[in-house]
Amino acid sequence: MKKSLLAISLISSFAFAELDTKVVVGASSAKVDGENYTQYNVGYTSQTKLENQIILGFGNTVSYGSVDAGRELIGLDMDLKAGYEVY
Repeated sequence: MKKSLLAISLISSFAFAELDTKVVVGASSAKVDGENYTQYNVGYTSQTKLENQIILGFGNTVSYGSVDAGRELIGLDMDLKAGYEVY
């Protein structure tokens, strides 16, 4: 029961908290199986710090890349973050 109350408390605090949101746009390049590979990324991250110094956040990134005409790569990253700020 205590764990449920803690989870509900954290979620409700996070739902009404002011979020610091950042958008991410990027590209990367590599060599895969002897072929050049380029990947493009678009995503965002949001986080907040509660009054008790607990940090909560989440983020999503969508990636697309093409090695050659026959091979395409699509990725989705979903991240959750929880931490405590120590002085």
